[in-house]
Amino acid sequence: MQKALNRGEAYHRLRRAVSFVNGGKFRVKTESDQQIWNECARLITNAIIYYNTVVLSRVYEHKLASGDKEAQIIIEGVSPVAWQNVNMFGSFEFNPSTSKIDIDAMVARFDDPEFWSKVLKERHDPPLG
Repeated sequence: MQKALNRGEAYHRLRRAVSFVNGGKFRVKTESDQQIWNECARLITNAIIYYNTVVLSRVYEHKLASGDKEAQIIIEGVSPVAWQNVNMFGSFEFNPSTSKIDIDAMVARFDDPEFWSKVLKERHDPPLG
């Protein structure tokens, strides 16, 4: 029960962060504009979660195939609702683009042994402060 509540709260934190983009300036004049603003924020939030889920799933599959149990455990503990990897400063701009995100290149980054040794060290070392 608590885990489900935490997921809901994490979603709402991400949603608020998306809504606060552009300095939190709420530039709507009508109720219709407000509804559009809310739906756009929901769409962007869901796109972030989808992107994170795709990357995490692909990295997990790769670690599963390579037999890296410790990495699998770490990935299992990462929430797709996490948004530390998203730049929330500025504004979102949507325009037609021919470039696509290379998920395979992202997954390859996580295959770097130095990266995983750093993650494991941070996981086992107590935080300073």
